Amino acid sequence: SIRQSRKDMESAQVVFLRQVQRELDLRLGNVTDISNLLASHPLTKSVSSYGDEKPVYQTSYRDLNQVVAEQNNLISGQGETVLYFPGSDSVITGKARYRSENLDAYTKSLGMSPQEFREFVSSNKTHGQYVILHPNTAKASLAYLEPVLNDSYQRIGTVVTLLHMSSLRNTLDVGPWLKNSVCCMINGDS
Repeated sequence: SIRQSRKDMESAQVVFLRQVQRELDLRLGNVTDISNLLASHPLTKSVSSYGDEKPVYQTSYRDLNQVVAEQNNLISGQGETVLYFPGSDSVITGKARYRSENLDAYTKSLGMSPQEFREFVSSNKTHGQYVILHPNTAKASLAYLEPVLNDSYQRIGTVVTLLHMSSLRNTLDVGPWLKNSVCCMINGDS
């Protein structure tokens, strides 16, 4: 009877974890679509090449902030999409643009220094990549990095989408299952 109960419990947990996996796949699929849409936006590609601060560019930065803000509305508070351009060393968040001299004002919210952030977004991969920021902590976020490529397939920027694990945990309500679950997250890798 005890063996049968354990077997039933394990089967129920496996079914539940499959449901969690489907929910996670759905959410990450939406984040991928948002990042891809933003990466292919013509305004993204033109703004990325601005290496100086001429007044004529300010309207384009404002327009691009608006595009990012609209994409963040689609994520509905479960995360945030930002753009980073190495040419102008700036981050566009949809609310503001942080330049190299005040980039730390943005990166502090991620628990990183400006240099760590630059290294984080400078991956040489030319396709989307998932990374867990601050694994095994309450501040854990799943980051999706999508390069912005020009017509010559050179990286001119990066779309960074952060999906907050806390919002996923609350939405999926996995709390009761964590203590005795047959599966666990090890070192933030899975």
